[in-house]
Amino acid sequence: MTATFLKPGSFDSVVKGVVEATKCSSTEFNTPTFALNLGHSVKRMTEIKKAQVIRRQNQLEEEDADLYMQLVNSKWQQQVSKIAHLTFLTLVLQVLSLLFLCPVTGAMEKPML
Repeated sequence: MTATFLKPGSFDSVVKGVVEATKCSSTEFNTPTFALNLGHSVKRMTEIKKAQVIRRQNQLEEEDADLYMQLVNSKWQQQVSKIAHLTFLTLVLQVLSLLFLCPVTGAMEKPML
């Protein structure tokens, strides 16, 4: 039995579920790496589904798997990965800016008169 959510008609629901599970605002993810990992998992599950339906020689389900993979390859980047990568980059830049803004201990010592 293949997963019912791995059908082209369910793609938007899968994206919505990932976004709701990992987002903290309209423009960034709370856990960007989790969103990226879910994308890899969805892609891998689709590949597994296709292998199963090929073995069963089910042409209709094979076409569904192909269409779903096309959606993942074309739309996942726009709707999930792009935002997750930007969020991750923003977090890295915030950490780096904190490192450069922190004074070193020598700068905090009182000058000797």
